[in-house]
Parts: sequence; C-alpha cells; structure tokens
Amino acid sequence: MNRLITSISYLLTLLIALIVSSCNNDIFIESENLPDTTDITLDGNGEQWSSAFSRKGLTRVYINPEDSTDDGKYLTYYGVNGDVVDSSCPFDELKDIQYYTPVRHYSIGFYGGMIYITCHYNVVPEKTVRIYLEYDYGMTKTINVTMTEGKPIEMGVWMPDGEPTLDWDFENIPHRRSFTNNSSLTQNLQLDPFEDSRCSDQVIPKDFWAVGLTFDMPMPTYIFQEWAWEEYEGIRLGERRSFPQTVYARDRLTVEVPPYTKATVTYTINYSRFTQTGTISLYNPVYESWYDEDVTWTAIYATSYDYTVDYE
Repeated sequence: MNRLITSISYLLTLLIALIVSSCNNDIFIESENLPDTTDITLDGNGEQWSSAFSRKGLTRVYINPEDSTDDGKYLTYYGVNGDVVDSSCPFDELKDIQYYTPVRHYSIGFYGGMIYITCHYNVVPEKTVRIYLEYDYGMTKTINVTMTEGKPIEMGVWMPDGEPTLDWDFENIPHRRSFTNNSSLTQNLQLDPFEDSRCSDQVIPKDFWAVGLTFDMPMPTYIFQEWAWEEYEGIRLGERRSFPQTVYARDRLTVEVPPYTKATVTYTINYSRFTQTGTISLYNPVYESWYDEDVTWTAIYATSYDYTVDYE
C-alpha cells in the first residue's frame, strides 16, 4: 500500500511539473532572448552565429543605414515570397537580408525562433555592422557584428584594352626665375625646369566594392621621353598618388648672363595625360573564385618645357 501511494505521489508530481513546464514555455523561451546589446565576431574565412530570439512584438529588423551608406546597393532585403523589399519591410514579411560583393558576403536569416548570422567570406579589412531589432513596445535590440579579415584577395593578370588616349600639353604652368650679374665676367644661370613639377596617377575601378583594394601592379610612367609601364608597390585602387618628378636631371637649363646684366627666364612646364582602360582579374581565396574588374589608369606627367630670356 505504501509503495502504491508513493508511486501515485510521484506520478502526480511529474504531471504537475509537466503542466508547469508547458504553461511557462513562453517564459522559458524569453529567458533565451537576446540582451539589449550583443557583440559577436565572425571569422572572415567563413563562420556562422545563431541565437534564439523573441518574435513577439517584433516589428522590424534592419542594418544600420550608416554602416551601408557608401555600398548600400550591395545590401538586399528579401521577403518571404523571395521578392526584393526595402529596409522598412515588416518583420513578418521578411525572410532574410543579404550583403554580397566579390570581396565580402554576409547574411542574416530567420527560422522559427532562431536568428542566423553568417559571414560567408570577408577578404578585405575588418568590418563591423549593426543589426537592429525593433519591438512594438519601444524596445530596440542591437547586434554588433564584426567580421575579421580573411585570406586577402589576390590580383592575377592585368589587361589593357586597346590603345591609350594621350593628351599632350593639356595643361601649361608658367614659372619665372631671375638672376643679376654684378660682375665684369659673363656668368651662367642654371636651373632645372622640372624641379618643382609634380606627377600624379590613379587606378579607378568601375565598382565601389573594389575601391581601396591594394596591389603591386604596373602603372603608366613617362620616362626617357616616352610613356611606359613600370611596376609599383602598394597601389590602392581609387586613390590618387602625387609625387615629384625625379628623372629629368639631364634637362638642366643653362642661360648665359652678360656682365652687369639682369636675366629673367620665363619657362612653361607642359603636362600630358595618359588614359588607359582595361581589366584586372581578382581571386577570392575563400570562395575560390575569379572576378574581372574594369579599371581606368590615368597618369599626368610633365613632359616638356618652353622658355624665353629677357635681359635688362
């Protein structure tokens, strides 16, 4: 009899526990809900993070606009029917969010009571984005996602397309130098017309995602009275380099100045521009894929000078 009573008591206790557990299932799920702020770091070579979250009262999920101001065209929101929607889409109509370029790909998906954030690859410098979850009771939860830099993107071949465009003497910059000879002997005024000249060059990619990628690559260079391709280190796509002209020491100009005479040399530096379109091939080592990116090379160099001398 005692054993029967004990068994019945045990069954009643188990039944009550099951009922309580069932009644408090929502409370259990809420205990696994996201905190107000969550910080996560994902490997740029591919990593996923997931967590339970509360769908109750959730009205909207979106990427912070400031994190995608310049490259927002690569960020896409998809509705439950697979159609493209905007960032104001109600949460119950949102399926996932995808960011895709050949150098960075991440996604945010929702399945049941779980959120999945995946860094498929990030072959460029570290990037942090903020994901906002807005609730109808005034609460906004934030997930800060930092994607580390994975294996760096690599450049393969570079391929100019056709012949370059050459704009000779498209800009002319005047200079002046004076010298007074107070002696009884003829003296020489020597100057380097290119001493103060500046060169510049740039590689402009077609797509914004390629801006900032850095490679060792050939650049158009005016040297020894002709345009040629010279290899340079650390060329950053989209960035304009400016540097002094250093290859014209042989072009020193000598002007004879008679005794007790002032000579004024007016010389004009003529600048020419080289423009070349083409393609560079880029390799994503994480995704193991090649991409061709259209680029335009431009370079501006001082290529000649003219001068006159006035005596007083």
